[in-house]
Order: sequence, then structure tokens, then C-alpha cells
Amino acid sequence: MSQSFLSEEDAELREFFIEDASELLAEVRQILANLLRGEVADGGMQSVRRAFHNLKGASMSLPGCDSLEGFTRLAESLATALEHGVIAANPEVLTLLDEAASAIQSVLAEHGSEPRLPLLPNHLLMALMYCQDRLVGIDASLDSVQTPVSLDEPLRQFRAAK
Repeated sequence: MSQSFLSEEDAELREFFIEDASELLAEVRQILANLLRGEVADGGMQSVRRAFHNLKGASMSLPGCDSLEGFTRLAESLATALEHGVIAANPEVLTLLDEAASAIQSVLAEHGSEPRLPLLPNHLLMALMYCQDRLVGIDASLDSVQTPVSLDEPLRQFRAAK
């Protein structure tokens, strides 16, 4: 499909969005790669959360990006829980966020000029939703969390079952 179904203004906004999103996602993936290697990055999870937050906000204002908005909302929620220590930063969770960022990059690169972005990969959406459900079950205000909850093994089992 072509941009002919998007107004000229919307097509131009989408181009700016894709350019900015590409930079944000590259930064997110670098931070996550560093964390997966065990490198401590001050403010790293805050940057990851902010990036997903910015992508969510921008996708809310662009026509045809509603599937991206919901997906980034879930990724932002997971990044927020990691940032505040509600859940432990472990390879399974960090890898899920990296896969989410990679999927967004791919969709934007391959379908960015289409009037409506396609759905993001269902297996990633389901894994993010699974984490969201687990977070809802954690009785914790951000101020009262004592020990981070590990989603590593439950998430691994969930993904293996799918």
C-alpha cells in the first residue's frame, strides 16, 4: 500500500515519527543489550520506559497507529515495573522488551507508509499481556516493594507453552 490513503500532513508526521522512533528504539535496544551483558547503566531502565512512553504517546496521535499504541502501553508498563524494582531485571524479561523493540522497528520499517500499521507479533503481545496480568497480581505500591518479584521462570514457562 502507499501513502495515498494518508493525508499529506499525516504522511509527513508519520515520516517524522518513524525517524524519531528508529532512534529511540536503537537506544532502547543498546541499553537492553548492555543490561543483558550484566553492565549496570544508571538511568537505563528510566530511558527504556521513557522511550516506550514517548512511542505510546506519539502513536496515539497518529492515524492508523492504534495497534502500536496498545503494544507500547504494555511494554511501558513492564519497563516501569523494572525501573521501580517491582520485578527483577532478568534475562527473560529484558529479552522480551528487546524483542518488543525489535518488532516495532520491523513494523515501522516494513509498513510505516501504510495507512494502518499491522498488528505486532501475537506471541510478543501475549507475553507482554501475561506480564501485565502478573503485575496486577502483585500487591505493591511503588513505595512499599521490599523484594522484586521474579517473572523469569513463569515467563519462560508461558513462552514455552505458546
